[in-house]
Amino acid sequence: GLYGSYISFQTLYLERFLASFKEHANVGFLIYTADFIGYFGACVILLIKDVFVRDIKWSNFFIELSNGLAIMGVFATCLAFFFFFIKRSRDKRKEFDAIEVKKQLNMQHF
Repeated sequence: GLYGSYISFQTLYLERFLASFKEHANVGFLIYTADFIGYFGACVILLIKDVFVRDIKWSNFFIELSNGLAIMGVFATCLAFFFFFIKRSRDKRKEFDAIEVKKQLNMQHF
């Protein structure tokens, strides 16, 4: 259930990430890296619960952790949106400036 939505979101996000930098690549390596980070994070969560937070029930621990990660995920998505929006507007401005320079060069020849 969760894995399907996770892969869909990850693939779309990483594809747009590569496209925004105009790199000719696929997202395979980035997906493997993100998966590694996810699995490593799961191990860290288990260690934190077993070593540092022994007095909280597993259900309460995961509810609090899920709420915190949801807030961080929304915040990170908003940051990514603004980053890509600013990058896109800069790229459009550069493209527009290049077209204007070509027009001016063509007008100078006549």
